[in-house]
Amino acid sequence: MLELRGIRKVFDDHAGGHWVLADGLDLQVAPGQTVAVLGPSGSGKSTLLKIIAGLEAQDGGSVGFDGVDLARVPPERRGFALMFQDFALFPHLNVLDNVAFGLREQGLSRSAARERALAMLAVFGLQAHARHRVWKLSGGEQQRVA
Repeated sequence: MLELRGIRKVFDDHAGGHWVLADGLDLQVAPGQTVAVLGPSGSGKSTLLKIIAGLEAQDGGSVGFDGVDLARVPPERRGFALMFQDFALFPHLNVLDNVAFGLREQGLSRSAARERALAMLAVFGLQAHARHRVWKLSGGEQQRVA
């Protein structure tokens, strides 16, 4: 049985504050049981899966499997698989430059491409993330950038 007990995860925001993703999250998943994790973009669905897989550390609580605390078990020995979606984003570019890339390839000047890319980011509600690295975004935000 997979057991999450008191999971806490906090992220620092860019304004010097913090955002609490989970605080006291408990979940038990029995063998053969199917669970769907639902929520809006940025709500922590992918982060929760990364915590279970051992790819992201929680700030509190524990992850256990069949009575074994997985705190010191590396991801490759946990027996969980996590398949990431590939959005064909360039990890070395920020959000704005990822969106502008195709426009530059079509021959637009750097400034024109960035102007159009900013307009598209506004349409998708991502203008505040223009200077962020794509790997800092939630899965849903990455999907919209792609």
